[in-house]
Amino acid sequence: MWENAPRDQEVAKSVTDLVSQIWCHGHLIRWTDGLNIQVLIMKKFLFALCASALFSVSALACEAPANKPEIPDPTTAATAQMVKSNNEVKQYVKAQEEYLSCASMSGREKRQAIEELKAYADAFNQAVREFKLASN
Repeated sequence: MWENAPRDQEVAKSVTDLVSQIWCHGHLIRWTDGLNIQVLIMKKFLFALCASALFSVSALACEAPANKPEIPDPTTAATAQMVKSNNEVKQYVKAQEEYLSCASMSGREKRQAIEELKAYADAFNQAVREFKLASN
């Protein structure tokens, strides 16, 4: 029984060496390097945390503008009202363009939204032209 003791110790050591090593994403990790394993786990956790925070912030930042500003009647509008409306329309168009750049829409939906935005801007520009003609 004792004559096999050195051989048993060698087998046990080789099995322990085999079990104490693991391949993870192409990197050899030794269980004896407990700190390295903890660092690897912590790095992956921090990466996942940062990635989720980034995606949640970008999802929150990508919101459609509330409402289209109303286009005033060019025949009855005052100059101050047209200037205010101009500023609101510019802000709306800018916000809508930012939304379309970050929104996850199909190509068809995005083209339709762009066409609607162009039609709205054209309607406002037509109202501005009519206002200028009426005020002259």
